[in-house]
Amino acid sequence: MRAAVLRQWGDATQLSIAEIPIPVPGPGEVRVNIHYAALNPVDYKMRNGRFRWFMNRSFPKILGVEAAGIVSECGPNVSSLRPGDAVYIYTAARFRLGCYAEYNVVKATEAVVLPPNFDLKTGASLSVAPVTALQVLRDVASVGTGTQVLINGASGAVGLCAVQWAKMRGAHVTAVCSARNADLVRQFGADTVIDYQQRDFTRENARFDLIFDCVSTLSFRACRRVLAPDGQYINLMLRPLDLLYQRWHNLFSKQKFHTVLMKFRPDDIKTTIEAVQNGQLHIPLDTVFLPEDIQQAHLYQESGRSTGKNLLDFTQ
Repeated sequence: MRAAVLRQWGDATQLSIAEIPIPVPGPGEVRVNIHYAALNPVDYKMRNGRFRWFMNRSFPKILGVEAAGIVSECGPNVSSLRPGDAVYIYTAARFRLGCYAEYNVVKATEAVVLPPNFDLKTGASLSVAPVTALQVLRDVASVGTGTQVLINGASGAVGLCAVQWAKMRGAHVTAVCSARNADLVRQFGADTVIDYQQRDFTRENARFDLIFDCVSTLSFRACRRVLAPDGQYINLMLRPLDLLYQRWHNLFSKQKFHTVLMKFRPDDIKTTIEAVQNGQLHIPLDTVFLPEDIQQAHLYQESGRSTGKNLLDFTQ
């Protein structure tokens, strides 16, 4: 089978296409014929070695944490799935990965059955962007009617999903992005748009109940003055020093600082699927790459110019 393999930690040139054996599912596992694999920022961070201390040191590796495809074989002791099921799979737990390939073996618990005729391009992107945004807004920030929300990096995949979830929950949404993407974020529901190249909102007079920094380019210290007295700043960048500061600061201040890492919950996947089917949520798609273009795909993902999800198409 074709797979995009990583030969060593490093830049995008360390990725290439190789032919490797098709994996065989063991007890409690299924083999999925992947149609579309999603590209995510965590992929290039793994590629460049940021998480090397937590990952297996052997090479080559196959990256990729989420995908959609068709179950082709079930191992022993699997009753929840059967061959022919269309599924979404998530493989970030313990860095199992492996989604940049025509086939991947996953635990049956890492797969969620998709509804009949559900678009597999959308189906490949059901966790990292929409569920991250949902868990931040619903579980951490408790966004509701009238909440003043600012979303930094609003034109990316997480940001555009966050705009939609926030509007569904009745919030007023201020989106921060470049001028070229202002119309896009308005189409997704933003009430106000700030061009970060022209205005620094941290020096203005507005106050926000939540600042959701989807791209982690800000700092809590810079945002404190524009947070409400009991407001929250939330980012997605796991930095050990930040975690120590958060614990200390959150003990003594009503203003809170959180770093959020998405938790895989099948119920949240199902909530996302229902919102897509009801027309309430649109998971934005940017570019579909062929596996042979994996280096170009990583460079584009890493550029910060993406306005939605990018995929690898293994159907061709």
